[in-house]
Amino acid sequence: MKENLYTHKSIRTHSGQYVNVFEPDIDTITIEDIAHALSRQPRFGGHLPVEYSVARHSIACAGNMRNNEMKLIALLHDATEAYLIDLPKPIKNEMKEYRDVEDRLAVVIAKKFGIRYPFPQIVHDIDSAMLVVEWENVFLKKHSLWARFRYWFDHHFQKRKFLRMYYDLQLTKNKTLIWNS
Repeated sequence: MKENLYTHKSIRTHSGQYVNVFEPDIDTITIEDIAHALSRQPRFGGHLPVEYSVARHSIACAGNMRNNEMKLIALLHDATEAYLIDLPKPIKNEMKEYRDVEDRLAVVIAKKFGIRYPFPQIVHDIDSAMLVVEWENVFLKKHSLWARFRYWFDHHFQKRKFLRMYYDLQLTKNKTLIWNS
C-alpha cells in the first residue's frame, strides 16, 4: 500500500500497517502494535501527576487474574485503545458511535488472539477495581509506594513487559493444547 497520511478511515500503525478501524481486517492487527501504542497511551486522559499507561493498567489487570485464559483476556481488554485511543469513561459513556466502533474492533481483536468476547464479568470487575486503585495511588498519590517503581512508568519497559506477558501466556496456552491433544 502506498504511504499516505490521509488513508480513508484508517490509521497507520507503528509497524506500518494501515488499520481501518471502521471495517477492521484481522490481518492488520498485531500484538506488537498493540503493545507499542498502549505503552504510550496515558490513563485518565493524560491528567496524571506521573506517566501511567494503558499497557501498565492492562498488565496490572492481568496480574490479578487466577488462570491464564483470564490473564490473556485482561491483558488485551483495552487493546482497541491501541487504535482508537483511551477515552476517559465519563466521555466514552456519552459517545454511542465510538462504543459501536470499539465493539466491532474488539470482536476482530478477540478473534485474532483467540479470546472470549464479550469479556467475562470478572474482567470488568478487575478493570473497575484497578480504576479505583489507580485513582487513589497514582492520581491522588495516597501511597508513596508507587514512587519507588519509577521504571514502571517507562514506556519501553512497559512495552517489553506487555509483550513478555503475552508471549508467556501464548506459550502456556500452546503447551496446554499440545498436552490435551
